[in-house]
Amino acid sequence: MKIPLLLLLLCACAGTVPAPRTECVRLIVDQQELAFHDPQVLSIDDANETYRIALGGKALPEGGHAIELVLGELRLPAQSWGRSGDEGDFYFQASAGEARAFAAALGVPAREREPWRGELWGKLEELGELAAGAEHLPLRFTLTNSGPVPLWFHDGGRGRNELGRDNRFTFEVERDGEKLATRELMDFGGMGVERRLEPGESYTLELDLAHWIRLERPGRYEVRASYEADLMPAEYGPGSALPLGWYSHLMRTRSVKAELTLELR
Repeated sequence: MKIPLLLLLLCACAGTVPAPRTECVRLIVDQQELAFHDPQVLSIDDANETYRIALGGKALPEGGHAIELVLGELRLPAQSWGRSGDEGDFYFQASAGEARAFAAALGVPAREREPWRGELWGKLEELGELAAGAEHLPLRFTLTNSGPVPLWFHDGGRGRNELGRDNRFTFEVERDGEKLATRELMDFGGMGVERRLEPGESYTLELDLAHWIRLERPGRYEVRASYEADLMPAEYGPGSALPLGWYSHLMRTRSVKAELTLELR
């Protein structure tokens, strides 16, 4: 029987793990001890200096709660918590030293992040001839997988605002050496989709620079774009069921930059 690639990814570096020993670690909710299960201790940064401890447990009622994870003198306040039906999930942020101490007491590994091999390259182009004072300034941003391995990127997810613009983009615009102010819009999230890029493959995103800044005067403009890409490894598949905390453990965020000079008349 073939073992799915995602399962291989999850099991990498695990080795032989003893049965969890939770008697020394206590989940305290509103000064009461709550049973928990399926603990995970996972690095969430590439330097393996910051970890997240994830636990499953009984769902809590709505409202504010004082939640701590306790091991001797170590006390970690809950970073976040949620619920799905009768099941709850609890997340705690820890330093590398704290993570190793909790992992040893729980009988699970403190998993480091694997080195990231993915690379992305961006290209910014104008669509058609743009004019000063125009209501729309259409641009094209081409995202290319320039690395040796396939990857997934999250397209969208930040377009629920009054203009429907993609707030994964930020812009810096200069005219005659003067930096111009761009329009700020609140980020309320939105719908997104996971897209897979093979090595050498590209995907094009179209946007309107006028949603960030209107260029009213003729002249030469230096435009610098930055696209915040949330990435997952090739073995991941949209909709895959992952253990608690594993999505943040696997996901990498990279800023993909590109520049463009506009000559507007």
